[in-house]
Amino acid sequence: MMLAQTTTTGEALQIGLWVIAATAVLQALGAAMGIAKFFINRAEKRQVMISPEVVGRPDFDAHVSENRHQHENLFSKLGGMERGINGYLNSELKTLREERREDTRALHQEINDVARKVSGLEAANALQNQRLAEINAKLDRVIERQGQKRESLNAA
Repeated sequence: MMLAQTTTTGEALQIGLWVIAATAVLQALGAAMGIAKFFINRAEKRQVMISPEVVGRPDFDAHVSENRHQHENLFSKLGGMERGINGYLNSELKTLREERREDTRALHQEINDVARKVSGLEAANALQNQRLAEINAKLDRVIERQGQKRESLNAA
């Protein structure tokens, strides 16, 4: 509170400018450090040349043959793994196809059973409708006869 009361507007402006200047200097230093790191850590193209004296060493041929042997081993391992994976995937696909066929057969069987039951219900429904029509016709004849009997009794 004392500091705020003793400083004037001019002094506060001067302090603010010093703070801004210090911040700008720090940012400039950070940018300069980033650029320096970029150039220091920049990878240079490197070319590896085998000198004739290395090729002439007696263990060079041993290294070449060992390297070739390791490559052959790696390729054979990769080939074996590929064949094993292919065989496994093929057997899995075959199993899945067989399961799908069995599921399809079971589903078709269930659909056929439902279709038979529905057709049986349709036949039973048609037969009941036929019988209801016959009963309705008989009832109409009975009602007509009773109506004729009443008329003949009323006329007599």
